[in-house]
Amino acid sequence: MSSVWYHGTPDVRELEKEGGFTARNISVDYINDLDGYYDIQTKLKQSREAGDDKAYWKYLDIMSKFKAKFDMRKPIFLSNINSVARTYADDRRAFDYQNTKPKLLKVNVADGNVVTIVATGDRFRFISTDKVRRGFINSGISQNDIDEAIKKFAYYQKSDSGLKTDVVAVLGEWFGFDYVDVVGVLDSYEGGSIKSTVRMVFDPKNIKVLNMNENNKNLDESFEEYSNDALTDMIVNLSRYEGNEESIQRVKKELNRRKGISESDKKYGSKVFDPKSDKIPGGLADTKSVEDIAKKHDVSIDVINKAITKGVKVELEHTSDKDVAYEIAKDHIFENPKYYEGLAKMEKSLDETKLIIKKLIKEKVDLMITDETPDTISILVEFNDRNAGIIVVTSSPKDDKVLELVDMKFKEGYEELHIMKEALNGLWQLFNEINSIIVAPKPESIEFWNKMGFQRISPNYLISNRGH
Repeated sequence: MSSVWYHGTPDVRELEKEGGFTARNISVDYINDLDGYYDIQTKLKQSREAGDDKAYWKYLDIMSKFKAKFDMRKPIFLSNINSVARTYADDRRAFDYQNTKPKLLKVNVADGNVVTIVATGDRFRFISTDKVRRGFINSGISQNDIDEAIKKFAYYQKSDSGLKTDVVAVLGEWFGFDYVDVVGVLDSYEGGSIKSTVRMVFDPKNIKVLNMNENNKNLDESFEEYSNDALTDMIVNLSRYEGNEESIQRVKKELNRRKGISESDKKYGSKVFDPKSDKIPGGLADTKSVEDIAKKHDVSIDVINKAITKGVKVELEHTSDKDVAYEIAKDHIFENPKYYEGLAKMEKSLDETKLIIKKLIKEKVDLMITDETPDTISILVEFNDRNAGIIVVTSSPKDDKVLELVDMKFKEGYEELHIMKEALNGLWQLFNEINSIIVAPKPESIEFWNKMGFQRISPNYLISNRGH
């Protein structure tokens, strides 16, 4: 096994401040009395199908009493392949995306007790239950013990086809392993076909960072290395591309698409670009060059370029057209070169204010998965430790990073906008691998979903993206 590992982070500033990785604890739900829990689940389903809301909420209240908490160390994820880890060093994943500092870290890991799961070809987010079971048995855990633990922690799953990453991590900590190695998985933030080994580390003291103080040159200068690695892998795995130039170009185009790099990106590189046509006529900076804006504010061209680049990144949260994002950002920077710095400070201040208010009024919204079928996942919403509602979601068949909201129902007295909005925000933490949530609302409820932060993307669907 590799002695050198890699970790991609969208923002390294906190790690730099703390001098490396630090311990984080999390609480995980599990069920002790499985027979009693499944009996209540059956009654819950029957009351839902009968439309008996009174019985339905009664059984939900009972169900929550079967829940117990397991306190564990939050795992740190490493990869043995730097090009795979590098895909996670993406500033779009950071909370403070305007001032983020992405970095690829190179680390050594101390010797320890490892459970090895051979999961060749599986997606890291969803690993075959049989492969997980076999890995723990081969590491000395009895089949009875691992089966019982899987039932406790994956109690909401109806099928035995696979386990989510967070459940695999919990099993490793539950049985006292230092590391969980998942071998041969497809683990890239943008997808892809590169097989690698992912290591979950529970004690950060076992990790030694080798390049914390080195210049952060890996992302831009190493993209060609990433492209070559990924392109080679794609050609090897897709034998129909027989090495001819036309086919290779198609593969390269697909690779760029997966990394979110458009043709205009390839043309203009990392520098700010001027669109060929004016897509938003009448803008303040329509006839102004970057040099003109720099002279207006008596700053260097480089300062304006960086400010517009930051602005484009922000505006792309609201539009998929890079030329439109550029024009909007350029107009803002024409008025004030520190516009986006001020916006970031204002958003941070707003978030801090919200947190203070929450603490003062002691409001707490928690989510708990209560049921999972091949088609849907049911999530119990608790408000100040009381059952408040239920959310039902399903994975999009076209994109595993998109979650579709099927139903949302709240008890009388809990149908307040701020409670429902907090519950929807909790979905981002519960499903940390998704980028978007979509909903197909009834016409009369569109205004409500707009207040929840959803915007129209088609005649039938509204969407909310991570970070908004």
